[in-house]
Amino acid sequence: KLSASVSHDNKAVVSTQSTGVIVALKLAYIEAPKQFKSVSIGVLYMFNALGTLLAAVVLLLTQLVTYALDKRGWICQDLNEGQMHYYFYLVCGIMLCNMIVLSYKTDQFELDISL
Repeated sequence: KLSASVSHDNKAVVSTQSTGVIVALKLAYIEAPKQFKSVSIGVLYMFNALGTLLAAVVLLLTQLVTYALDKRGWICQDLNEGQMHYYFYLVCGIMLCNMIVLSYKTDQFELDISL
């Protein structure tokens, strides 16, 4: 029976999420017009929630596909039996694609640091 839950260290996830959100929150607050600040912060939190949901879907799909192909899967309760490094390679590939798209899209962005 395949379990959809995976145990991991929540402290690392929380610290990474909070660090990224703080930087994005400061950027949204500085760059947004005065009338648009609360909307931009709300949109920031909405995309943060969607990213977390997408990460959970990627994890679940990875478990389902790899379990169907291998019967062990990449992510097991016993880490000595699984192939967790393949999952990290997958996440690294997704992040690399995201970084390439982000760097392409931010070429024309100029930060206003007059505040």
